[in-house]
Amino acid sequence: MKMRKFILIASALVCFSCTFLKFVPDMDELDIGDKIYCKLFIRYKDDYYLNGSRWYYTNVDGIEFRFLVSSDTVSIIHTCDSSFISPEGISTETTLYELKKRKINTLIFIEPFDKYTILPSGWMACFGPGDIVDSTRVNYFMKKYYAYDYKTKIGYYYDAEKRKWILRE
Repeated sequence: MKMRKFILIASALVCFSCTFLKFVPDMDELDIGDKIYCKLFIRYKDDYYLNGSRWYYTNVDGIEFRFLVSSDTVSIIHTCDSSFISPEGISTETTLYELKKRKINTLIFIEPFDKYTILPSGWMACFGPGDIVDSTRVNYFMKKYYAYDYKTKIGYYYDAEKRKWILRE
């Protein structure tokens, strides 16, 4: 009886570890709009967002990420981890002036809770509260479906299939 119990527990652990390893996300591949079928790798935190969406947290390659998930679909990816570097080479140490020097589009989008510029990779380099000047540093990074400026009414949406920003008409 003890041996049978041991074999059952060992089998369950092997199955769990295989499932866990299979679904750990690769951040180069994971994007908004992707389905997450297995949340075993994500530490659940009970904070609700809009329409029943929830934030999930995980650590990928030593970098802390948050995912806003609604109906198993990723709608926002967020990180404020200083170890994160965007595909363009942008980090939380990068200033707006440095973005301009790299000839990255530095149109600033201002929403009620976020101020950011969009990067070609789909990431948004977000700035903190207050006025944004050349010496302002990136505070965090985010990916979501749209970029919209409440002042100018200019908007873009992110086409995850084509992996590029498209101007809204």
